[in-house]
Amino acid sequence: MSVIQDYHESRTLVIEEACTIEEWNAEWPKIGFELELEVVSDDRGSVAERILDIIRRNSWSDYVYAEHDGSLNYGFELVTAPARLSRHLEIWRESLQAEEFRIFTAAKSSCGLHTHLDKKHMSDAHKNAFSVFFNRKGNSSLIKHIAGRYGAEACDVDHEKSAWTGQDKRHEIVNWYPGSTVEVRAYSSTRIFNRLSYRLEFSHAAYHFTKRHGSLDANSFIKWVDNQLVSPENITLYNQGRKYPNLLVKLGTLVCV
Repeated sequence: MSVIQDYHESRTLVIEEACTIEEWNAEWPKIGFELELEVVSDDRGSVAERILDIIRRNSWSDYVYAEHDGSLNYGFELVTAPARLSRHLEIWRESLQAEEFRIFTAAKSSCGLHTHLDKKHMSDAHKNAFSVFFNRKGNSSLIKHIAGRYGAEACDVDHEKSAWTGQDKRHEIVNWYPGSTVEVRAYSSTRIFNRLSYRLEFSHAAYHFTKRHGSLDANSFIKWVDNQLVSPENITLYNQGRKYPNLLVKLGTLVCV
């Protein structure tokens, strides 16, 4: 029996991270993602099984599933459970060190990374700001710098968008159709942990930036990220006291905004 599930079947199988209410609130919103990969060597089912085993050893048995995606030639997408951002990063920091990713898979141009953020606490004003931030023409350099692509197929950008309408198309850069989440479709796929980390951090940061900030331009976002600190008890050698350490480094290489 193949470990590759039918399209969209994984969403009924994954089980979210077990957290206390305090832990969820400290890192809200819950985030999950889909990572599309092409198989370049060996049988697709066998590769998926190996990859799942690696990730599950670093997480829990129902954290991730592989499923079929018709947009891929000979691959699969990895669908994760909702979890705290920090927990995802812990899991994938270890998992992506495995040579199986490099030997058997490729993150080709046909592959994407789609993040899902819990939207149940988003007001209409928050949804408006979130949509405008990702579609704003003046933010295109920022989005492309982080995402690794811009205006890709099935990731339409509307520079005229001024609000969330509730009628947005499924294949727009921000997709509101998933029942309990908002999907950001901006990103290219990757097997490199650093790229995965700053893309997950970007979606998470955009959620909070658009909730509280009046200005939605790229420069305001960069300044806001630079000011986001973790509480003293959560400072580690890895984060150096920053809430979005990988994103902050990447933003530092943005030449022109």
